[in-house]
Amino acid sequence: MATVDPGAATATDNSGSAAVSSVRSDGAALSAPYPKGVTTITWTATDPSGNTATGQQKVTVNDTEPPTIAAPAAVVVNTDAGECSRAKANVTLGTPTTADNCAVASVANDAPDLFPNGDTTVTWTVTDASGNTATATQKVTVNDTEKPILTVPAPLTVRATSINGAVVTFTPTATDNCSGVNVSSSPASGTLFPLGATPVVVTAADASGNTASRTFTVTVLADVVLNGPLTINSSTIKGSVELLAGKSVTLNSGASITGDLLVPGTPTLVKNGQSTLQGTIAGSGSTQPAGFLVTLNGKSNLRYLRTKMNPISMPTVAAPPAPTGTRTVTLNSPGQSAGDFSTLRNLSLNGNAGLVTIPPGSYGNFTANGGSGFVLGTAGSTQPALYNLQTLTLNSTARVVVTGPVILVLANSLNANGSVGISSQPGWLQLMIANGGITLNSGCTVAALVTAPTGTVIINGDSKLIGALQCNQLTINGGGLLQGTGN
Repeated sequence: MATVDPGAATATDNSGSAAVSSVRSDGAALSAPYPKGVTTITWTATDPSGNTATGQQKVTVNDTEPPTIAAPAAVVVNTDAGECSRAKANVTLGTPTTADNCAVASVANDAPDLFPNGDTTVTWTVTDASGNTATATQKVTVNDTEKPILTVPAPLTVRATSINGAVVTFTPTATDNCSGVNVSSSPASGTLFPLGATPVVVTAADASGNTASRTFTVTVLADVVLNGPLTINSSTIKGSVELLAGKSVTLNSGASITGDLLVPGTPTLVKNGQSTLQGTIAGSGSTQPAGFLVTLNGKSNLRYLRTKMNPISMPTVAAPPAPTGTRTVTLNSPGQSAGDFSTLRNLSLNGNAGLVTIPPGSYGNFTANGGSGFVLGTAGSTQPALYNLQTLTLNSTARVVVTGPVILVLANSLNANGSVGISSQPGWLQLMIANGGITLNSGCTVAALVTAPTGTVIINGDSKLIGALQCNQLTINGGGLLQGTGN
């Protein structure tokens, strides 16, 4: 509405006078406020004789006053699950407050279909019936509170490559509903891990500061892992030794461990004679077991005694499957054939039989005498060939030669008097004994990664075990040598 002064109409007449009246098209009084739009005033002049004349006046009222608008309060929401945004349908923006001197025609906003992570400004626009507009803004904040999803490796077990441990690499991964996730590890991949079990804490952090952490274990196996006891007489272990149980360790008459001795708990150390020890280093594990003896006699030598180690688990070896073959064969001279190996059960080689190549399979009892022996593996292969035997007996200078990677599983103990494996490639032969141990005699050399979790390993005379060993008990006598793969 508007207050308007329309003025006054004038009239002339031959009579000298005329009366003037007016009527508004909306019927309101001439002095009443005028509505928006066009109002017509009809003016009428009447002379004394009753003659009339009319004229019209248009009064136009325009609405130029903009409406008013107050945006809803700011909105704070979280991202949709698995998304880096929030769908418009999942955001309640609210309703703005509007007013107009006439009438509001429409209210609209420019909200996107997806609100991204962070702040978004929504502009509200109100329009009245005359097309006048006004705007107000509302802030919508989308927060990312979703943690990254972190994947870490399974527990890693590696063999030491030096007396200090091994450099270990691994690749944890993470995904996130938003981009920009960073993964870090402590200790980091590619660093030197010490002997024993080390927990690795992996953390994933996204750009919004959300974090996820998981832990896995890297275990660096010492060259020798055993439950104990351990006895070394005038012999050497080139490498490190980890004792899993509170059993005694005795080094006699110049015996030497060139690396470290890792033990659980807190043993009692006894040093006799001119034995040498660089020092004792305590780990972070339990003080138990306690009181078991670590004895250094004579001129024995040990680098460091590492106590309170967190013990690892001794692996198990399942008994090999029973052979299906039924034939027993003895070969006496070169060139003799053992026939169809798929039906062979037991095989004996006498001194002149030479080396006989054996295909992978499950067999019964194999015996080699004199200068004969068995050839295992596939030359040039990168995958190990699997052999299962109930017993393996090597007499005199009989030997086992490997031409590629081999897993040899024995049901029972092995007495070795001749060479087994290749000294330059001890990792080619994984020798696994389900029940019992291995005895090395007569200056023989066994080059293998030996696992005998229930058995005793004895290295006699000037015999050598080159590679790595996991066993129940270990005794090394009279110049025997156990040389780890990292030495």
